Amino acid sequence: MELGFNDIQYIVQKSMEAAQLATVLALEPAGAYILESDVKRWLKYNILNESGKEDGNTFSKFQSLVERGIIKGVRRGKSKHSHVYYNKAEIKRAFTEVQIEQCLARAMNR
Repeated sequence: MELGFNDIQYIVQKSMEAAQLATVLALEPAGAYILESDVKRWLKYNILNESGKEDGNTFSKFQSLVERGIIKGVRRGKSKHSHVYYNKAEIKRAFTEVQIEQCLARAMNR
């Protein structure tokens, strides 16, 4: 496997984005969670593809990560209909891992 400079730069950039968000959320724990109904809007502005643009199927990728158990929601309240919250840092980390795996897979195929 041969990684080019752009691949390494991309991996470092994505890792730093996830680390920065985790640091900010550690300093401000009240903003660490996002309501399930707001996730789609948050993804649109915070999860970008390699070219720095919003991907049209980001929400469907999010749903598949939730179904696979990679991203877990937390219910706040005792009712079965209480709101589900997701950790922003966990979402960002999961998407970063997927994007890095895709980058490495492309590098393997070269």
